[in-house]
Amino acid sequence: MFRRGYKVRPQGGEGRLSAQFWVLAVFLLVVLLTGGSSQPAVASLQILRPIAILVSAYACFMMQAEHWRQHRAIFVVLGAVILLTVLHLVPLPPNIWHALPGRALIRDIDVVVGAENNWRPLSMVPADTWNALYALAVPAAVVLLVAQLDRAADTRILVVLIVLIAMSGGIGLIQSIGIDLRVYRSADMGGGLLANRNHQAVMLVLLFPMLAAVARIKRAETGGPAVIILSVSLAVIAIPLILVTGSRSGFLVAILALPIVAYVVFEPGVVRSWGARGFGLRVGGVLGVAAILVGLMAFVARDSALSRLQGVVGDTRIPIWNSIVAALPTYLPWGTGAGSYARAYQVHEPYRLLRPGFSNHAHNDYLEVLFTAGVPGVLILLVAVALFAIALTRAAGRPGSDGLFNRLGVATVAILAIASMTDYPIRTPFISAVFAVAAVWASPSRRFGNEDGKSQRVA
Repeated sequence: MFRRGYKVRPQGGEGRLSAQFWVLAVFLLVVLLTGGSSQPAVASLQILRPIAILVSAYACFMMQAEHWRQHRAIFVVLGAVILLTVLHLVPLPPNIWHALPGRALIRDIDVVVGAENNWRPLSMVPADTWNALYALAVPAAVVLLVAQLDRAADTRILVVLIVLIAMSGGIGLIQSIGIDLRVYRSADMGGGLLANRNHQAVMLVLLFPMLAAVARIKRAETGGPAVIILSVSLAVIAIPLILVTGSRSGFLVAILALPIVAYVVFEPGVVRSWGARGFGLRVGGVLGVAAILVGLMAFVARDSALSRLQGVVGDTRIPIWNSIVAALPTYLPWGTGAGSYARAYQVHEPYRLLRPGFSNHAHNDYLEVLFTAGVPGVLILLVAVALFAIALTRAAGRPGSDGLFNRLGVATVAILAIASMTDYPIRTPFISAVFAVAAVWASPSRRFGNEDGKSQRVA
């Protein structure tokens, strides 16, 4: 699987891009067109997931030993997630399964129908756990491919992501004027190529740090201000695209993301050379621009996202979270099974929260992980958080293109982590792919060198 004797260098020679880049670029387009929803009933997932498995197999075949060593922490976390999901599907003897917490209802049904001696997996809803396992094929394929890219390919993949996200934003804008171009029957208007407008809004927010990073890279290459003007213009255009989604969470995440952009673009060595006065002027300028953008967003959104903020009192998220917390002792330490939230929660859903629809997710991914994956899932999550903290601190002091991509990866992960407190964006296949790219970029061991292996300085 792994080729020996590999040294990290630009693939394909000067000006040429590797096959892995082209496979990843096409795959990301396929994911956007077919992976805008995580609902298992969506027909396009039956196309996407086999492709993702094939792409993963190709990436594994092309993988080399140095790729594994350089990104082993990410591969360990990804492997642990896959392994835990597989373990939830392993049939258990009846005496062991009956001893699991929270299985009394199913056990009683088994007794009535004479199936009490059947072997069952840990998951209370095995079909949904299989769906969760298949869903991991998309981010796994992306991680395996991005781990093999060099700096030139990474820069172009960044541009590819910006173009794809802008495409979805453009579709969302067309939808907002009343033209029904929804890809999914149950999709929200304004969701673009995604089924959920909240996810669309969060995805558009990711444009802010991405455009900032591209501006830094291209300015270092060309030395002119044109690319900065273009990036700022695209960021300004992204604001109304976020607002037309009418997403409250997207609006709030957009405001929180503005200071993160400064973390991405301000290289530590350059900051130290400014002096106190230069630093104060630049920080003041950033805060001023942020204030103007927030004011613009507030003015434009006064009849959409902001007006929806007034309805937060009637939102069901907090009552649902309270009912989940109350049910946790029933299933800990093992949880209900990966991906089983929707059906397992119905057992505990209070009458006062019953609606014509159903709670498909907890709208708090951290709480849902605890509910479905139990203590083992939380331990994996804590390891990921620890790795993120290490990446955050190391990227902050790292110069050159290495540090820029590290900080962009950290910023992207941070924005999605914030959004996951009140939603579930990473469960959408395309956003999970973006998350996978960012996770590899954030890795402290990641090198984005030029021909001689040295990190390029980004002015």
